[in-house]
Amino acid sequence: MAKIKALNPGSSEFLVMINELIDLVHDYMQAHPVYHEAKIIERLIEPEQMHLFRVCWRDDEGQLHVNKGYYIKMSATLGTPQGRLRFHPSINLGMLKALALETTLQNSLTGLPLGGAVAAADLDAKNKSDAEIMRFCQAFMTELYGLIGPDAGVLYGDTGVGQREIGYLFGQYKKLSRRFEAGVLDKHLDWGGTQLRLEASGYSVAYFLQAMLQAQNDSLKGKRVNISGAKQLALHAAEKLINLGAVVQTLSDSSGCLYFAEGLKLNMLRDIKEHKLLSNSSLQHYAHEHQLTFYAGCEPWSLACEIALPCRDEEEIDIKDAEFLTDNHCLYMVEYMVEGQSRACDAEARQWLLKHQVQFVPGKLSTLGSAIIHALELSQNGKKLSSSAKDLDNELQKTTEKIHQDCVNFCTNTAKTDYIKAADTMSFVRIANAMLEQGDH
Repeated sequence: MAKIKALNPGSSEFLVMINELIDLVHDYMQAHPVYHEAKIIERLIEPEQMHLFRVCWRDDEGQLHVNKGYYIKMSATLGTPQGRLRFHPSINLGMLKALALETTLQNSLTGLPLGGAVAAADLDAKNKSDAEIMRFCQAFMTELYGLIGPDAGVLYGDTGVGQREIGYLFGQYKKLSRRFEAGVLDKHLDWGGTQLRLEASGYSVAYFLQAMLQAQNDSLKGKRVNISGAKQLALHAAEKLINLGAVVQTLSDSSGCLYFAEGLKLNMLRDIKEHKLLSNSSLQHYAHEHQLTFYAGCEPWSLACEIALPCRDEEEIDIKDAEFLTDNHCLYMVEYMVEGQSRACDAEARQWLLKHQVQFVPGKLSTLGSAIIHALELSQNGKKLSSSAKDLDNELQKTTEKIHQDCVNFCTNTAKTDYIKAADTMSFVRIANAMLEQGDH
């Protein structure tokens, strides 16, 4: 580990992820020394390619601006690298390497022929006009387009990259490559996009949760669920959970927590979607308009529930939240913690929940829907076909249930399925075995 730290100075997020991975796969590697001999860990954590490039563009006043662009091809061992495209002023190389490694491991869990990659720029899009965003996206893609393509690497929108940016990026990619193909995903339905791209992550959380309960002869019906957040992931997870019979008690944003004692209803959820996704108003404002119960400045974790589904921020659940959720003086004690947001629980909270026998599912497992749907978009673009929302939803449910069953099968020698260990070890083993079979590179 000392050598890895020396090779990655200032990369704290990346080093934390490497440490966690090594801890989780240690026992498996001890039982299979061939992985040590082939230096699989060293090869897995070293990107196949890293590119840092200059992005020059002009604002509406004609002033020149210079930004940094990044492309990290982490691994193509299992298939075409697929990953996030992010524009944000806070990005750094350590953060992006961590994101690229996490994406590689997560894509491996799908069982599909996908590797991992990430692209980014340190653009602050605040107060930028549409024309300025277009010029930036065109300049960025001019530097990037030779590195990506349907077989070389495909990217989809993440923080700071929405439908507007995807349109400008794809337009420039198409112009430069002179081909209409999948270098960029998340496209509009009218020009190569796919159904359910917005709903996929939220739906997959609900499907994984349903599969987990069914494996324990339990059911979502009547289970009280607290959800944090009120963006796409949280709202679509709530929608699918309601359809599957759960009682969704909360949604939240920075203004506080909206509480539904009798459970959120689908007609009200549709209103909230319009309120949050179109007007971007606060839940507090919505609660005041509709005379609903609202706890200003509070989080859902101060309210008792059986299932906790954090979808808002990294490390939003700390030790105090974990202690309250497992307090046996509450009306309900949490039985299942399913991270909708990656690393939604801090390390101390996670250990506390595991100690108190809470079934814990990490975000890399529960939110695989986005990777699955993007892989289907890539496949559809290659075949010049499209699928209905119903067919994609069925495929999403089937694939999510298979991933859950893979976790159960992996943990057959334990009394309880350890989803944290299963996720990292299964993804590691699939990549490691492919590395062994493909030789030294």
